[in-house]
Amino acid sequence: MGIVEEFGNERAESQICREILGIFGSQLAGKLPEAKAIPSVSVFPLEPPSPGEATTLVCLVENIFPPTIPSVSVFPLEPPSPGEATTLVCLVENIFPPALEVSWAVAGAAVARGVTLSPFIPAPDLTFVRFSRISVRPAPGDVHACRVASRRHNATAVAYWGRHRFGGLSGVLG
Repeated sequence: MGIVEEFGNERAESQICREILGIFGSQLAGKLPEAKAIPSVSVFPLEPPSPGEATTLVCLVENIFPPTIPSVSVFPLEPPSPGEATTLVCLVENIFPPALEVSWAVAGAAVARGVTLSPFIPAPDLTFVRFSRISVRPAPGDVHACRVASRRHNATAVAYWGRHRFGGLSGVLG
């Protein structure tokens, strides 16, 4: 959206931004999630201005969507039986934007074979959900890890699942 102003007669950036936010605020009320960051507004000319000619100003509004930290959990699709193969599910929630990598490690070694990955699924809160599955045969002492990496946020989250030597099952260990 642009605003046409005469070169040399620009209003202060803050005044322009207040007017734009006033217009958009009433139109977007209840349609966008509450921002968890401080929205920022920048106003700049679309093209270099020329004295005495009208110029189009661009208003860029950023941080209107909440920053998200994906949550990761790992659980068996069905209760595991000793010595039997089971499917582990990695559930990744609270994803925005829909861009991240999901990988698995079993007993510390990266595993790609037999891994399935769902598409990004929209959630009602304007974030996304994603699933990954892997079939494993849990052995005492094995630790299975689902690693989620977001390049945009330069962050990694890991959820663990394993069978302890004492025979008890664990969920997310850390």
